[in-house]
Amino acid sequence: MPAVSKVSDTHTLSEFISIGDAIPDKFDHRSFCMIENRDDIDYYIHNVIDDYLPELKKQALTINFSPTERDKYIYNPKLLCYKVYNTTLWYYIILRLNGICNAHEFTIPNNKLLLLPVNKMKDSLSKIFNSNSDMIKRFNTKHSKDTNPIIIPVKR
Repeated sequence: MPAVSKVSDTHTLSEFISIGDAIPDKFDHRSFCMIENRDDIDYYIHNVIDDYLPELKKQALTINFSPTERDKYIYNPKLLCYKVYNTTLWYYIILRLNGICNAHEFTIPNNKLLLLPVNKMKDSLSKIFNSNSDMIKRFNTKHSKDTNPIIIPVKR
């Protein structure tokens, strides 16, 4: 089989992996999260990546998995993420692109998944971060020391 030189020509997972460079661990999940801290407990209110899912899906490619590859990555999206992007930080995006809520549902149906090429992942994450970082920072700062209100019962 001839070597594949363009991401758009990839069909299998091994071809897809061989094309791109790894994503540096510049961003973590919290970089995109609106978080309220109440009584020293962080509550994740919203991840702005979800706002961009339709655009990310348009950029994603359908990648075919061999039965052996499927068996290797089933229920283990972090391993797949590490293999493709050289980090486990973005397994969440793989799940979201494929309409999966958690690793227990990661069964790789029909031996196919949507995956973002490495360069598209890098560009998209940078743009999303740059567009939203000030808003996220303001929200997180405003809600960094929230407290639960004390409810005093009223006597009747």
